[in-house]
Amino acid sequence: MYWSRLYLVYNFLSFYFFLKRSKGTYDVVHVYYIREEYLILSNHLRALGTKLILQVFGSDINSRNFIKDKLTRLYEIADQIVVANAEFGDKLMNFLKLPSVRPKIKKLLLPFDHFNLYDNFEYEDKRRFKQQLGIDLDRSVVIVGSNVTQNEQHEKIIDVVANNTLSERSHIIFMLTTRVLANDQERLEELTVLIKERLAGFSFEIVSGFISYEKMRDYRMASDIFLNFRKNDQLALSMLESNLAYCDVITADWLPYHEYRKNVEISIVEEVGAVVDVLMRLYLEDENLRIQRLKYNRDQVYLLYGYHSVIGEWLSLYSRERVFL
Repeated sequence: MYWSRLYLVYNFLSFYFFLKRSKGTYDVVHVYYIREEYLILSNHLRALGTKLILQVFGSDINSRNFIKDKLTRLYEIADQIVVANAEFGDKLMNFLKLPSVRPKIKKLLLPFDHFNLYDNFEYEDKRRFKQQLGIDLDRSVVIVGSNVTQNEQHEKIIDVVANNTLSERSHIIFMLTTRVLANDQERLEELTVLIKERLAGFSFEIVSGFISYEKMRDYRMASDIFLNFRKNDQLALSMLESNLAYCDVITADWLPYHEYRKNVEISIVEEVGAVVDVLMRLYLEDENLRIQRLKYNRDQVYLLYGYHSVIGEWLSLYSRERVFL
């Protein structure tokens, strides 16, 4: 405990002195994730450059503490605050209660160039990816969640799967990937034991540890359905990637995806247990109609969220040369 606190103090002081000696060095300062030291040293961070852009994620306001609740000046002195969707912008405003911040909020997704990993594939290629991963071609492949965190609510989905006869015709992939800087091992072990106990006799696999974008692409291309029931979120990349991979998406009505739902056809349920009815409907759906919908969804994601669709706005936001990220 003593050494961990000492390490925190050392890192804080190192960052402070970096800010002091780097004052005025950059044209643009782009902050990813609103860390506590940024809030404490907001004026020094602002002095790094001419323009300050904040990239606000769901965890920035979902994970609360005294510093995040009380120190909000960084938002006031920023030039631009970027969020993934308008609903999250409203949520941020409700949290900050700073009217002066509203005009600074801009809805814009980051330019993810790994989307191009899905470029050169057709719907028919999904069978080949199943074969490469050794999955029975007669089974419907369902991916559950995106990582090992409690926010994914794996336990609720495991209960549904264990008591659902449709699961007998499915191959279920549990994504229990871990975060680089977090200690997720205990939860990973607990979920692994739970899955093996509750789903004995079912066809399933557990994907854990770190996984590359390329390997994740392979899993998504081999899958048919993605289940996303996070407690909180802004706009899940895993959902966009699933649509790029010709997958149906089933998610929850409590997540702020209303704008996404206007452009992409995904299935919404009010509670996790209701996923069974949606799965039955998808299994019984005419295949040609399903393929037509999946291709439409893929085109929409590329059109609205692809790298080339958003990079121009980012370049105009920067409109400078020297950038500190």
